Amino acid sequence: MNWEEHVGKGWRPIVKDAIDKLVAGGADIKQVKEKFGGLRIYFYADDYTGLHEIVDEAEKKCYSICEFCGKPGKTIDIGGWYKTVCEDHKNGDVEQR
Repeated sequence: MNWEEHVGKGWRPIVKDAIDKLVAGGADIKQVKEKFGGLRIYFYADDYTGLHEIVDEAEKKCYSICEFCGKPGKTIDIGGWYKTVCEDHKNGDVEQR
């Protein structure tokens, strides 16, 4: 799965770490995306022991990190879309994923 095209550069280290841990735990990653300013990771596993905690931790981190650059950020409404952004990106000035 090419998850990199579904989240911004600022979140990619967090997502990569979570996916590496999930796969090592036997998970099959189904979908990775941004929704309502937060990270979503959907997966399947025969044994979910400890795997939901990995996703919860990654999702929580992404609510305080700018999706576009990785600087500290917060979730705000940008023209009807919720995004987690830093001061530099709060006016909707966002680069391509």
